[in-house]
Amino acid sequence: MSNNVSEENFNGIQIGSFANDNSIVGNTVRNNSNYGIFIFDLSTTNTVKYNTVSGNGIGVQITNASNNSVYNNNFVNNAVQASVETNENTFGNVFYKDLPVGGNHWSDGISPDADNDGLLDEPYIFSGGFDAFPWIGLDGWFSSLPPSDVVAPTTAVSLSGTQGNNSWYISAISVELVATDNQDGTGVASTEYSFDGSSWNLYVGPFEVTQQGETMLYWRSTDNAGNVEEVLSQMLRIDTSPPEIVIATPQNNAEYLLHQIVNADWSSNDSVSGLLSAESVCLNAAALDTLQENVHTCSVTAEDNAGNITTYSVTYYVRYVFGGVLQPINSDGSSVFKLKGSIKVAFQLFDANGNFVTDAIATLTYKKLSNSISGSQSESVITESASEGNVFRYDTDKDQYFFILKTKGLSAGTWQLSVSLDDGTVYTVNISVN
Repeated sequence: MSNNVSEENFNGIQIGSFANDNSIVGNTVRNNSNYGIFIFDLSTTNTVKYNTVSGNGIGVQITNASNNSVYNNNFVNNAVQASVETNENTFGNVFYKDLPVGGNHWSDGISPDADNDGLLDEPYIFSGGFDAFPWIGLDGWFSSLPPSDVVAPTTAVSLSGTQGNNSWYISAISVELVATDNQDGTGVASTEYSFDGSSWNLYVGPFEVTQQGETMLYWRSTDNAGNVEEVLSQMLRIDTSPPEIVIATPQNNAEYLLHQIVNADWSSNDSVSGLLSAESVCLNAAALDTLQENVHTCSVTAEDNAGNITTYSVTYYVRYVFGGVLQPINSDGSSVFKLKGSIKVAFQLFDANGNFVTDAIATLTYKKLSNSISGSQSESVITESASEGNVFRYDTDKDQYFFILKTKGLSAGTWQLSVSLDDGTVYTVNISVN
């Protein structure tokens, strides 16, 4: 029964004779001489709400009825606002619900509202019952009820990790999702995330993404009213590895000849974020530098689009062509020289094209290997003055390096002569003196 006006009768609205499960809603009941609303005769589980009951003898009377609910009504200036007869057939009748629904408005309620919550601070008590949450104002319950929640929550994503360049991370990414509902909403029920937009995972806290390359992250939240946020997404880009560098030529510790033509061969690649740059000072030319003898170090530095940088270095050596020790010394160690006299130690150096090398630096050292004579072929000594120090001189007429070794300071036996070149190589030959 709803939206009726009952006025100037003996009783306004009657619910009796085993009338059960009725709803008396939104009616105006006024100026009736006896009862505004009368619930009686074993009527049960009826609901009375949103009615305005005013100017009646008794606003609401419950007699011999049980488990009825009377709440969110305006009781205004009734001679007696409410009365519940107490007997064995009258029980379980309530005049309020839990907040925020609350109870009724009673025009003669005089308790203060110290906390300004729209409710009297003390229950409203009447004959046979009470209202635990009496509203101060007319229809006060409507102002307290939350509006209908039709707005979905919103979710913000927070990413943390080591940021590189061009929206790439060079570490794993920690993902945090923070969902909030609208101010008057029902609150966030759940947040979900997905990596394919179809298989969803319940978000329970920050999680880590380690997948290399580009990974699409999807997320959404749902509030307690069932409103589902539109799916949001963001591309996650992770590249923790530097570019790959391959130097095919020169190989590390490779040896080449002076003035040899050797074409550099190297490459760089990055399969994740892509190669941004790769450069080398000594390998950018088509041919390697073989103009100078001894050790050379070349490096390639590469950077990918994420900002990972790597450098790879190789070392190669440039050598002379050593023509071998010249006569009168046999390279097989068979030469035997007399103790009195001098020995000419000589050799020639060439480049890769067979040209004489005239500006090398060579030194001679020697050591005794044994007191026995291992050689078998007697060689002639010369009377030329011995060389000073241990550095070879260059004979431009014969295009050879030479050193005059005095045998006088040697003792009989087998000796090893060592020729050390400034290209880092050492050549040895054995002689015997007797």
